[in-house]
Amino acid sequence: MATSPAWDRLFGTFRLRDDPRTIRFGLEGLDRDADQSLAGLIRTPFTAAGSAADIRLGRYALFVVVGAILAAVMRFLIIRKAFATDWSMIKDQISKEFPQ
Repeated sequence: MATSPAWDRLFGTFRLRDDPRTIRFGLEGLDRDADQSLAGLIRTPFTAAGSAADIRLGRYALFVVVGAILAAVMRFLIIRKAFATDWSMIKDQISKEFPQ
């Protein structure tokens, strides 16, 4: 089952069309090849398209991306600390089992 229609119905963006060939993908004004490159796709949320709402949305996207990166780093640090190995205990155990 495709999840896209479920998301579209959830957020109210689902549109049933008589002829699926008339569906246009993407955003108006972003048809240039530079906008369709990987760098262009990453840059798009952070560039102002003109209206104040677009600028606020771009800032919100920036905060979301930065927040997600910080959350991932914090999770990594917490997990790393939680599973950190106490090497001195292992070294003592090895020296007890295999005396020199």
